[in-house]
Amino acid sequence: MSGVLGNPLTDCTSIVAVESLFRSGRKDPWGPQLAGEIGDLFIYSDRLRFSLHMSERTEDTKGLPLVQQLAKRDSGAIVPETYALSSIKDDLFEDVFAAFSAWARANQVVFRNWSVLHKETWVASFHAQHMDDKYVFPLDRLKTSKELAALAQEMRLPKDILCYAFDTVLKLPLIGSRAGENEVYRHHPIRQAFPPFLQNISEGNKRPVAISFRTELARKAPKLTFDDYAILLHELRGYVREAGWHLLRPGEVSRDEIRKVCAKAALPARLSGSAKVLGVLAAALTALGAVAAAAPIASVAGGVVAVAAYMWKGQLPGQATYIKWLHPLLVWDLEQQSNTTIE
Repeated sequence: MSGVLGNPLTDCTSIVAVESLFRSGRKDPWGPQLAGEIGDLFIYSDRLRFSLHMSERTEDTKGLPLVQQLAKRDSGAIVPETYALSSIKDDLFEDVFAAFSAWARANQVVFRNWSVLHKETWVASFHAQHMDDKYVFPLDRLKTSKELAALAQEMRLPKDILCYAFDTVLKLPLIGSRAGENEVYRHHPIRQAFPPFLQNISEGNKRPVAISFRTELARKAPKLTFDDYAILLHELRGYVREAGWHLLRPGEVSRDEIRKVCAKAALPARLSGSAKVLGVLAAALTALGAVAAAAPIASVAGGVVAVAAYMWKGQLPGQATYIKWLHPLLVWDLEQQSNTTIE
């Protein structure tokens, strides 16, 4: 049965951002945010589509390594949405570049970091493989413009970097038009530089998911390996379907069901802040022979968890969820999205 999220579309620029978290070198400044947002799309969608420009140089539609890793377990869960060379009307060009210039000036730090990332070999080679020319749009007019020269001088960036970024921003309506009627299109934040009143694309139905893992994934992804992130997304996708959450909307999932999935996925939890619960935990550890005073590590029922180091600030590592007797004492942030009040 089709889920409420349908077949959303994201762009390769966002995939690059997430993959940069797991590589050496420069990171996309929006990487963690997109790791959470793209994660939600993958977990809840019937299939997640990613934009891919096609050229005469290659017929390869496998996408970036992150896409290939996600497709290994389920090739139908993530698929390419291809597009080709396009043009922009002359009467829109000046307005779009003016908006882009204003955005770039107002966001110089993140813009520079993003630009450096896209000069990295792995990004540049993938881009070149899927392009017949350097840019999707013909930018000859821009290259000789006074406006570009002024922006390059002010920001102390080469013209080719600014042209590359502007070409990326210009793709917003082109890729967005591939999303389809009422389908979600999640674009990279740099495309916010495209003026909204000129986009002329349907924003689609946002269709928020029943329980969003976005914040948890954004926090967790930078600490994971490439493989661990892909495995976690597949596990959560499986748990969501097993519980039927992909068919539900916000406010339709109980607290108990959320706790079950959080425990299965070993998502980091925290201890209840009440002194009563902390006292129960200390008593339980003592009764089971854990000597917290002697060492910060408590071995209980085959599980190992650094309890003493975490209990007073109310946080526990993910592996604590494997110890079942701890579950009544744990709280997950995702419980705040349930249809029941958390006491």
